[in-house]
Parts: sequence; structure tokens; C-alpha cells
Amino acid sequence: MNLEDDELVLMCRTKDGQHRCVPISKMKEFQNNEKNRLSNSYSEDEIKNQERTKRLLTEDFVARRFKDIKNSKLYTPEIDKIIYDTIENGHCSSARVQRILSSGYPRAMMVIDEVKDYGYISDYDLGYKSLITKEFFDIIIEKRK
Repeated sequence: MNLEDDELVLMCRTKDGQHRCVPISKMKEFQNNEKNRLSNSYSEDEIKNQERTKRLLTEDFVARRFKDIKNSKLYTPEIDKIIYDTIENGHCSSARVQRILSSGYPRAMMVIDEVKDYGYISDYDLGYKSLITKEFFDIIIEKRK
């Protein structure tokens, strides 16, 4: 690649650890070349093995970080709905929990506290925000079966 005197360049690191100056205008071409070079260097079995390792590491992380709320004494299937609802909306509220459980405020707050204790949502100070992604919760649900 030839550089013009006034052309902006970025210092990029290739997948094999080398550093190269790449003009911004050629960045897309550089990324595609790196992707093609890497895809040609691994066999299909190696790629499948890497994907399997990544999946197992993710499942291991989820298993260590998030306990399954099904072990809770307050667990009902509606609690899974509450967690999915919290993930979709980004936060949890007592009114929403009351609607899902068809119960009053005290029971809703007990369930919110339980879900918080299991690490799925943050404290009240932070607005009961979701601390888990849908993908992670799906892994937890899968492990139940």
C-alpha cells in the first residue's frame, strides 16, 4: 500500500500480532484480507472446536455467576416471565411484577428481592436494572431440562 503525504493512517494489529499502518481509505480492504487469511488458516474442525470451547466457557461463566432461581423457595414459573420482562424492558418495577403475579405489593417486593438476591437485577439505588442478558438466561433455562 502506498501512502499519500496527507493521508490519515491507523496503526492496526493483525491477528498474528504484527502491527501495520493502514490508510483509513483502505481499512475495509485490510479487514477483509485479515478475515480471508484467517478463514483459510483454520480447518472446519478447528473452527467447530473453537465455537464449542466458546460455548462451554460461556455456560461455565453463567453457571458460576448466576444461580438458578428455580432453587428459591418463592419460585413459580411466573418468575421466569418477570426476568424475561426485566431483560426486555431493561428494568423491573413493582407494578409490573404485581400484574404478572396477580398479587399485591408485599408479594411483588418479596419476589423482586429474591430475584435481586440471585443476581439477576441490580439494587433499588440503581433502579432494579437487568444484570443478565437473554442469552445467559436461556442457558440457565436450558440447564434445567
